[in-house]
Amino acid sequence: SALLLLILLMFIGGSPGGTAGGTKTTTFWALLAWLYAFLRDEEEPHSFGYRIPALALRRALGIMTLGALVVFLALFLVLRLEHPLAIRQGVLPLAFEVVSAFGTVGLSLGAQTVQNASLTADFSAWGKAVIIMTMFIGRVGVLSVAFSLVERRPRRILFVPGRYIVG
Repeated sequence: SALLLLILLMFIGGSPGGTAGGTKTTTFWALLAWLYAFLRDEEEPHSFGYRIPALALRRALGIMTLGALVVFLALFLVLRLEHPLAIRQGVLPLAFEVVSAFGTVGLSLGAQTVQNASLTADFSAWGKAVIIMTMFIGRVGVLSVAFSLVERRPRRILFVPGRYIVG
């Protein structure tokens, strides 16, 4: 349970303006404020006497979703690439390593083959490459990376609202 809590805290990361990676504490707080307002059937979420703008909420949702996708994809790749290690160690240490890389935390549960080294020391070159890319994306920011990969242009047409059932 302590490792799962640490994984959550590493995924959230630090506050903006600092050197920490992850999705950022303000992003997490904005989504919690939105969830609280949604459950109370309020129009606009607010926090500490201020309304949270819709654009900030859209960005927060995008950051959390992209962050979860990056971590899931990185963990999936690490589990595929480091299958024998996953069988010996289990999924939790590898998930801890991936989320630690995403949050640029620097924590590890330790290698088995190399003394005083990160679990990544036991990874193949491809597994290390996945960890490096995860670190880069976590530090630069998922939105920055996504915006650099996707061409953004204004849409000139408006779509008719459709019936979309959720839940």
